[in-house]
Amino acid sequence: MKTLIIPFTLSVLALGACQQKESYTPERDMMGGAMETAQAEMKMSSPAPMRGQSAQDKSQLLLAYRYHFNFAIPSKALETVSQKAIETCTSAGVDMCRVVSSSLNRYSDDNVSANIELRIAPKWFEDYKASLLNDSKGGGGKLTGSTTSSEDLTIAISDSGAKLGALKTLRARLTGLLETKGSDLKDLIAVERELARVQGQIESSTARLRVLRTRVSMSQLYLNYETKAVAASRSSFSPIKHALNDFIGTVAQGFAGVIRFTAFFLPWLIIGIPLLWVVRRFWRKRKANKT
Repeated sequence: MKTLIIPFTLSVLALGACQQKESYTPERDMMGGAMETAQAEMKMSSPAPMRGQSAQDKSQLLLAYRYHFNFAIPSKALETVSQKAIETCTSAGVDMCRVVSSSLNRYSDDNVSANIELRIAPKWFEDYKASLLNDSKGGGGKLTGSTTSSEDLTIAISDSGAKLGALKTLRARLTGLLETKGSDLKDLIAVERELARVQGQIESSTARLRVLRTRVSMSQLYLNYETKAVAASRSSFSPIKHALNDFIGTVAQGFAGVIRFTAFFLPWLIIGIPLLWVVRRFWRKRKANKT
C-alpha cells in the first residue's frame, strides 16, 4: 500500500501545482478570504448550473453594462429630484436596485450638485430610466447627456467556472488520499498541506465568480445632477447687494482709520514742531555769527 500511495500522492501534488499555475491571477489573490461564503457558492458549481453555463456560452453573451446620465435641474428642485431617484430605487427592493453611494453638494443657493451610484437589474432599467426622465422634466430640468458601455465577461465567467470545477475535483482526490489506510505520517502531512492550498484557491475562485456574475446581473448606473444655468440668477447681483449692505460699515471703517492715523501722529507733531523751531532758530543765529 505504501509503494502505491507515494507515487499517487506525488502525481496529485503535481496536478495541484499545475492547477495553481493556471488559475493564478492577481485579481483572484485579491478576492481571497471569502471563507464564510465558500460553502454557499459551492452549490453554484453543481452539474446543473455548469450545464446551463455551457449552454449560455454557446447561445448568449454575458455582458456587464455601465450607464452614465447627466441632468440639468433648477437649483430649487435639484435636491428633491435627486432624492426621488434614490427613493424610487430603494422602494423597488435590493433585487432590482441598490444604492451604492450618494452625495449632495451645496456651494450656494444657485450652485448645487448631486451624484448617485446605483446597481440596477437590466430588466428593470427601462422602467427606471423613464421615471428618471419624468422626474427631471417635472422639476423643470432635462437630460443633458448619457453614455453606455459594456464589458464582455463570457470568457472570464466560463474560465472561472471550469477552473473551479477542476479545483473541486482535485480537492475530492486529496480528501480520498487522507482516508486511505496505511499511509505514512509524512505523506499525510504533505497531502493536508496541498489540500489547504487547494481549498484557499477554491474560496478565491468562488468569490471571483460571484463578483463576475453580480456584474452581469446588476448593471452600474451613475447619475449626475447639476444646476441648470439661468440668464440672470440672484447670485449675479449678490456682489452689489453685499456692497450696499456694507456701505455704512465701510465708511465707518474709513473714518476710524483717519482717527487712528491722527491719534498716532499727533504726539509727534506736538513735540516735533517746537523742536524744529528751536533748531531752525539756532541755525540762523549760527549763520549770522559766521557772517
